[in-house]
Amino acid sequence: MQIELVGCTSAGKTTLARKMVKVGQAVGIDVQLSDDFLLACIGLNWISNEFIRRRIVELWALLTCLLFLRKYRALFRFIIRTCFQTSGSWLYRIKLARVTLRKIGIHEIIRRRSTDRQAVLLDNEGILQASHTLFVHASGPSFTGCLTDFLRLMPLPDVIAYLKQPEQLLIERTRARGHNRIPEGSDSGEVASFISQAVLMFEEIRGYPGLADRLLIIDGERNRLEPREAPADPLLEWAADLIRAGLAHAPASNQLDAGNTSGYPALKAIPTTQQ
Repeated sequence: MQIELVGCTSAGKTTLARKMVKVGQAVGIDVQLSDDFLLACIGLNWISNEFIRRRIVELWALLTCLLFLRKYRALFRFIIRTCFQTSGSWLYRIKLARVTLRKIGIHEIIRRRSTDRQAVLLDNEGILQASHTLFVHASGPSFTGCLTDFLRLMPLPDVIAYLKQPEQLLIERTRARGHNRIPEGSDSGEVASFISQAVLMFEEIRGYPGLADRLLIIDGERNRLEPREAPADPLLEWAADLIRAGLAHAPASNQLDAGNTSGYPALKAIPTTQQ
């Protein structure tokens, strides 16, 4: 199964995903980050250099993407058109297309290679997170009238977890860390505009009806899942339990050792019923 963590830059998606992996290790359930899973599939997860790991994943994902050209023809056309209508240099537009298209390949590799006893977590490499790549730019928003088309065309992960954070916190973190789509030397107003675009876009995604049956909302400020109105199926309930277990240990503790299950919320085996 695929669990995609989505949200603004600096929301804490990767931190939470790593905590969820540690929870899985501690209770004996196969929970992996997407890069680890992909590289393990081809026997290369022993490579430690992050640059080399990313290039291997990207090459495999882009080649896989090409194999599914017919299946995703309409989505490919939409991505290419959107990228090349974006403001910026040709190199910038090509980069946006490359980053977005590889996420389709990653989705298909995980869909075809993972089992119903594995949970693969995507923090920045999920297809829904590609909306941030496509539509949020330092030059201004570009998702008006386009976001619904993208959501309609894209393949969906089994579970989507939207990690919300207060906008001011996101601005402060992004100013401190920077972002590859925010030019160096940008003032605080430009960073705030970039974050405001992203927050607005993810709130629109949150309200999209086609995602309601697989969407979980994480309140980062209160460190908890928001209650759902509609009943969830067993797969979504299991993912919610995994997220709660990760939240219970984030960011307070990094001392999560395999076999040490004391203090963990109950986490059963992954349900075999797929959506």
